[in-house]
Amino acid sequence: MRDKPKLSWKPEKDKRVCTECHFKMRADELVKHYYKPGDEWWIVCPNCHAPEHIRVACYYPDCWEEAPCGSVAEPEYVFTCGKHAP
Repeated sequence: MRDKPKLSWKPEKDKRVCTECHFKMRADELVKHYYKPGDEWWIVCPNCHAPEHIRVACYYPDCWEEAPCGSVAEPEYVFTCGKHAP
């Protein structure tokens, strides 16, 4: 079994980005909005109100690219863009 790579940077957690308007936010800034039909609560962008366009952003400091993958690293699991994967 391989050792976990050690991060040389401190992860910035809970970052999100809207793929519609590219608004950058923290997870606690997300807005729940009630949509019909279907009577469901959807998470929407607080800037453009587009539903289902919120993605996890890279945990690397000052990087806001979409993070399509995660990696096991020391000391924790991190979501990163391809450029910053450990």
